[in-house]
Amino acid sequence: RDIVNFCTPDMFILDNETKKLASYAKAHGIEQITPEIVRHVCSSASIIGTFDFANALIARDSVAMIRIFSKMKQRKEKPVEILSSITKVCTELYTVKLLAFDGVEDKKIGEILRLSEYPVKLRRQAVKNRTIKELERACDLCAEADKKLKSTSLDNYFVIEQLILSL
Repeated sequence: RDIVNFCTPDMFILDNETKKLASYAKAHGIEQITPEIVRHVCSSASIIGTFDFANALIARDSVAMIRIFSKMKQRKEKPVEILSSITKVCTELYTVKLLAFDGVEDKKIGEILRLSEYPVKLRRQAVKNRTIKELERACDLCAEADKKLKSTSLDNYFVIEQLILSL
């Protein structure tokens, strides 16, 4: 718990931090890691997570999306997985817009999308000023990016950057 609280809940970073702790403990004959040792050996990190990326996408904040994407790229997250998370949010927004247009209540939308009430509320708010056509276009752009990732020799990260800037 101490390492997660001090460093980050990000598994990519925790993997390296626990290896550092293990090496330090072995080199110094330490059998039990204390909070003091965690603070001494590990790096404190403010990390950007999946929810931050989704929130930036929902807010249409391309600057934040590129900043977050850059961190994901540094951590060598797979472009296909990044695209998957972008596509998921875009399709959720599109679905929320369609269902809300048909008068479906948030609770039912949550059941359909397997989301709790709060994310549904955020998505409903985000699609208020967007047309169905705009959201459909975003989903189409995701499909085009997926096709490019799988069928061209373009740099996969470049494809994601293009998508982010087009949304």
